[in-house]
Amino acid sequence: MASRMRRLLFRLGLAWLAWLLLTRERHPRFAPPQTHPLRVPGRTVFVGDLEVFVREVGDPDAPPLLLLHGWGDHSLVVFHELIPLLARHFRVIAPDLRNTGKTDAVRDPYELADVADEIAGLIDVLRLAPVDVLGYSMGGMVTQELVRRHPHLVGRMVLAGTASTPPNVGGLARPLAPMVIALIRAGERLPRTVPTTGRTRWMMSLGAIRPEHQRWAWTQHASRDPELYWEAGLAVGRWDSADWVGSLGRETLVVINTRDEVVAPRAQYELAARIPGASVAEIAGAFHAGPITHAERYASAITDFLA
Repeated sequence: MASRMRRLLFRLGLAWLAWLLLTRERHPRFAPPQTHPLRVPGRTVFVGDLEVFVREVGDPDAPPLLLLHGWGDHSLVVFHELIPLLARHFRVIAPDLRNTGKTDAVRDPYELADVADEIAGLIDVLRLAPVDVLGYSMGGMVTQELVRRHPHLVGRMVLAGTASTPPNVGGLARPLAPMVIALIRAGERLPRTVPTTGRTRWMMSLGAIRPEHQRWAWTQHASRDPELYWEAGLAVGRWDSADWVGSLGRETLVVINTRDEVVAPRAQYELAARIPGASVAEIAGAFHAGPITHAERYASAITDFLA
């Protein structure tokens, strides 16, 4: 019986390997018309040896606002609904963080402090200091680290859908988070169409992808490098600001997604409680894709705060 099972598993393994090697990638079909959500050209600048891709929108003479996106998705995926609204009032600068979008990939382990140092270099190159910063999700953690390490470069902080204690991400305890990451990381090694299609459908169910942008969104997710994506997740898991975020001394707005399924809302409230005098804007009903699904309310809260 055991030998039959081994032979069956061996044959299934061979069949799966042959399927991977011999079949073409299957791409889903999307109903026309399909369009790009925000046609904003960008440029690259060098921060040391790192080539960073940056988009700028709005009046060049308006107050600058730096947008730092979250884990894995580049700036346009996260902020394409929000950028045009903020650009009515600000000069919006939206870089792609390392290993995302059109910015260079760095195939080494790193910490969020390294990303903060790269953003500090970008602020110097673009002569933005002091600049107000909106950090979303992982970008909010990078923002906290940026203020801690380079306080002279940052004016006010807007921390959205983020936390000071990443073990609360998704409600997981610290010992469980690496195991969950390892399991999902293994799933990413399936043909990329499998996790990409699943994620796209999930985002569509939340209303975070408009029907006419489905092909674009699917393509952006498919172009993600799984190894680099999960390297960022491990960096998030090692990071914690609970002991020092209250001493940053910055006027701060904390934007809370009340139904966030990725960063637990209680962790977002805990972040606000740790920052003396922090303002709070609750985006009722928003999941983690709040900057997309509730862009108008995000823009209103941010503009009121920074005005």
